[in-house]
Amino acid sequence: MVNLFNDTEEYTGYYETEIDLRQIDPTIQSISKFQDAYKTIEISNLNNFSITNNATKIADYNYSNTKLTAGFEICGTSLGTLSELIVKEDGEQQTTNANFPKNKIIKTNEILTGQIKSFITSHADELKEKKYHTQYRIKEKSQLLINFLIQISSINNIKSNKVQNVYLQSYYTNNMKLKIRFSKVIWPQFMGTYYPDYKNFGNDNNLTFSNKSDKLNFINKNNNPVKITIKPN
Repeated sequence: MVNLFNDTEEYTGYYETEIDLRQIDPTIQSISKFQDAYKTIEISNLNNFSITNNATKIADYNYSNTKLTAGFEICGTSLGTLSELIVKEDGEQQTTNANFPKNKIIKTNEILTGQIKSFITSHADELKEKKYHTQYRIKEKSQLLINFLIQISSINNIKSNKVQNVYLQSYYTNNMKLKIRFSKVIWPQFMGTYYPDYKNFGNDNNLTFSNKSDKLNFINKNNNPVKITIKPN
């Protein structure tokens, strides 16, 4: 089965927060001056993050108008749009743990402007063995099934595209903002099952993943909130 998502691309979903550096010290008007005045950033209470994907259907994403095609050698037969697919069996919600260390200290001069840099790479727990794919059928072609999944960690020790990786990242913006990002590698899958008349499947545009807060959720299960402390020299 061919995945209609690009299996060579690293897809990520993330949650991001920002700090306006001018609110810390209004006299500081550049990133370099901030780095001269402040040495480190300590991020604490990181060690109990869970990650959940509760968006299990194609309708949860912006793919509804994408046209699906199929064929034995050339994808010349139209199967309609993705919004016309009929759910046969819904997939299970996925939940895993980020496994970050409790605290992380980052030197302010190691953070880059306009370029995201990873300061922690951890590995999420494997998913429990369940049926996570949502399965679809096509009207008037009941034997042709389509599987859809936005996978957030490995299953049965099958690893692909760094799908277990979780990152703590940071960067500065040109307008004096510090960004802290929690980022999760995902493995999106959209595959048609074998059907006598169709060996290949295609679509009319590139399928991408755009994270929304109600799809890939980063949840702090600690009793204490995540704390960001900026320490002067």
